Amino acid sequence: MKTIIKPSTFNVPRSGPSPAGRAFGCPVLNVEGWMFLFSLASAFSLSAQTSSNALPPLAPAYPEIPPTFLQQQALAIQQHKSAVIISLSAVFVVAFLFLRAWRRKKSPAVVPPETAARQALEKWRGQPEDGKALSGISRVLRRYLSAAIGFPSGEMTTAEICAGLSRAEKIGTELSLSISDFLHACDQRKFSPPRPAASMDAVDRALDFVSRVEVATCRQGACATTP
Repeated sequence: MKTIIKPSTFNVPRSGPSPAGRAFGCPVLNVEGWMFLFSLASAFSLSAQTSSNALPPLAPAYPEIPPTFLQQQALAIQQHKSAVIISLSAVFVVAFLFLRAWRRKKSPAVVPPETAARQALEKWRGQPEDGKALSGISRVLRRYLSAAIGFPSGEMTTAEICAGLSRAEKIGTELSLSISDFLHACDQRKFSPPRPAASMDAVDRALDFVSRVEVATCRQGACATTP
């Protein structure tokens, strides 16, 4: 028995042009077509707007402004900072040493009065004991006595020195009288007319007085500081 398959009689919708499309002589686009056309129109519109809003070309840039003189000096100092610091340090050291040496020359070392008196008296050794030599020897001794005992500063005469020795308790009466006799003898010899006379040993006697006064003043100072 043969089976006969008949075609389906259901109404299947077929795609085709709509009545409106057929009326205008072209098929009507479906939804996907309209969306594609809308996207294409938007892209053309955005492209046209972008081209109309484009910025004009920029002007060429100005050349770089050169640094000023002060900026150049500051840059040079920064580049040679270590050399500048070393140079300034060397200048300060040299200036310090110069000032130190200049101060030393300006303020000589203080020489004790007995040392200065001995050096001055030794210069008269070996010279004839005339008025010039005796005047110089007595002057050295008077200056030493003024410094050692504390007489007023300035050149003092023999009378003033002898008056001060009589009141000085540091050296005692015996030493004061011996020094006064020596100074008077020097004055008599230097003011008397030149004539042969025995030597006074003025240099040695003056050195002996310096040593004795030094010992007396040191002893007096030690006694004053001892409680």
